[in-house]
Amino acid sequence: METKTDVQLEKKDYFALAITSFVLGVFSLLNISLFPIIVGLPMSTLGLVFGIISINSSKRKLAIAGIVLNTIGLILIAAIVVISVFVTSRAD
Repeated sequence: METKTDVQLEKKDYFALAITSFVLGVFSLLNISLFPIIVGLPMSTLGLVFGIISINSSKRKLAIAGIVLNTIGLILIAAIVVISVFVTSRAD
């Protein structure tokens, strides 16, 4: 017979990934102006993956905030890349 504590131990709670997603989202937005592709892209991508994995955790709101911040970061990185390519191609 399983007790309540046995069932609770079997269920995984990814609250640490939700916190990590949020922190990576904040750091990626802060580092986009310095190193958008080298630092911002991996941080935003990892943060988005961690947020999606932890969406059903006990820290759901933090996971959603991480997903939003990392999505904004990825959109800004894409915009920076497009603008950079446009400006460098027009310089010739």
